[in-house]
Amino acid sequence: MAFFLGIDAGGTHTRCAVGDGSKVLARVSGSSIKLHRVGREAATETLASLVRLALGQAGIEKHRIVASCIGIAGVSDPDVERWARHVMTKEVSGDVQIVGDQTVAFEAACPTGDGVLAIAGTGSIVMGRARSGDTARAGGWGPVASDQGSAGWIGRRAVEHALRYSSQRTSDALAKMVFHEWDAASPEEIARKSLAHPQPDFALLFPEVLHLGEKDSSARLLLAQAGQELAKDVLAVIRQLWPKPKTPILLRFCGGVLDHSAITRESMVEAVSKGCGRSSPDPTPVDPVLGALRLAEKTAASQMEKRKTTQR
Repeated sequence: MAFFLGIDAGGTHTRCAVGDGSKVLARVSGSSIKLHRVGREAATETLASLVRLALGQAGIEKHRIVASCIGIAGVSDPDVERWARHVMTKEVSGDVQIVGDQTVAFEAACPTGDGVLAIAGTGSIVMGRARSGDTARAGGWGPVASDQGSAGWIGRRAVEHALRYSSQRTSDALAKMVFHEWDAASPEEIARKSLAHPQPDFALLFPEVLHLGEKDSSARLLLAQAGQELAKDVLAVIRQLWPKPKTPILLRFCGGVLDHSAITRESMVEAVSKGCGRSSPDPTPVDPVLGALRLAEKTAASQMEKRKTTQR
């Protein structure tokens, strides 16, 4: 029997699963393996230990894995791809496919290859694919000029809000939260910390904004604005692939922001519906690690077909 291994490694969490092509035999999760966030040593230890733990739970020895796929944030950096391949080839046998974390998420969300996926976690990206095979994307270019609607974007906007409304007369719960979380006594100190090198992890402010959204109007407005920003990217992708859609377009979504903030989800879906009446939102949770498993299975099938062709 053939066994496969799939990994979804986003900016915050890493999930690993082992399957046999028909069912999942083991699932484990751990912390981020993003090199620029945790460092090479910690990332290597986490990735290797998760693979070993998953294999142990499945009762599978590493030489029985015929193909693996790891979807990892930052894979466009050649050093990240080389590092991931080096670690994986030491931990498992068979073919190893290294792709972006958005690729495994899209495979899980739109297995037929027709639809749009909005991802908003630490960063954000919107991907789409038509039945013709044409693809489009919007966002996902990093926190400096992109990632609208993400946890990082929300954190940056929260800091902007705190600086704008930092006086005693205008300070509100959202501004006070930023001062408290950053242990700052003045707007000058907030500004210095925001410009520090390395920069602070703005995404860490998202859980606090989410919590405040239950009672603070400024936080609710910020979460809703995140949804509107994501909707702009969704509509950009739809207009590229389906200028005049004849049937409803499948819309899926995942990532920490869209998974946990109903305000952001509803704001995004409402804005997309206004901009394109033929979208069909599907709120069913997306499980990216299943996409990684499916891509590993496809890799194995492709390699087997190549071998058969060579032998003919």
